[in-house]
Amino acid sequence: MRAFAGEEVVEELDRALAKVLSHGSESLKLITEFFTLLDAPKQDVTDTYPPYTTEGRKINIVQNTLDLELAIESLKHIKIIGFDSEQKPTFKKGEKAKGVALIQLATPTECHLIQVKQINDLSSLMRLIGDENTVKVGVNLVGDKQALYDEFLVKMRATIDIDGVLTRLTSRNSIGAKKAATVFLKRNLQKSKKISTSNWEDKTLSEKQVKYAAEDACIAYDVTIHLLNTYPFVNKAMPPWFQENFKVW
Repeated sequence: MRAFAGEEVVEELDRALAKVLSHGSESLKLITEFFTLLDAPKQDVTDTYPPYTTEGRKINIVQNTLDLELAIESLKHIKIIGFDSEQKPTFKKGEKAKGVALIQLATPTECHLIQVKQINDLSSLMRLIGDENTVKVGVNLVGDKQALYDEFLVKMRATIDIDGVLTRLTSRNSIGAKKAATVFLKRNLQKSKKISTSNWEDKTLSEKQVKYAAEDACIAYDVTIHLLNTYPFVNKAMPPWFQENFKVW
C-alpha cells in the first residue's frame, strides 16, 4: 500500500479511520479491536508475554471414587467448566490407543485432574459429561468426544469448541489454544511436546504433567469467559441453546 500510494496517503487514511472509530459505536470499536488482534503481524511475540498460569486455582488430583464424588459435588452449581482429556500416546504403527487416562475439569477457582484408570466407579463423571445443563468448553474437542464414546459409550453433551467458534467468526483455519492465549490474554501458554506425549497413565503424575494438564483445561475456560465478557458479539456465534440458556458471565 505504501509503495503504491505513498506514505502521506497511507497516513491520511490512518487518520481518517481513527476519526471514524473515535465517533463510532462501542460495538464497532470492539469488532475492529477483535479483528485487529487476529490480523496482527505474524512475528512471534509470545516470548514477550508473561507465562500463562492457572491463575491461583486449587489443583485437585482425583485418584479414587470418594475424591471423584467430592469433585463432582463441587461442580453441581457450576454452569460452565473448562474441559480437556489426555491419553497415553502410542508410538508404534498400528498400536491401538489405550483409552482416556486423564480428564481435566476447570472452574474459576479449581481444576480437577481425574486419573480415570485408577478409579473403579466413574458413573458420576459420566453423568456430568452427558449432562445438558453443564457446559463443557474446550479446544478441538472432536477427539475427546470420540474417545469418550468409544470407551464408555457416553455422548458428551452441551459442548462449546471455542476454536470452532473463532474459526466461524474469522473464516480462518484452526487458531488453537496457544495463539488464543497470546492474542486475547497476552499470555504465553507453554506447550511441551515431551510432556504432551508422556505417560498419562502413571500412578503419580509429575509436576510438569500436572501443570500441563491443568493449564489445558483452564485456558479453554479463561479464553471463553474473556471473549464473552469483552466481545459480546461472540455470543452470536455460539449455538442457539447456549445463547438462550447460559447467560451467566
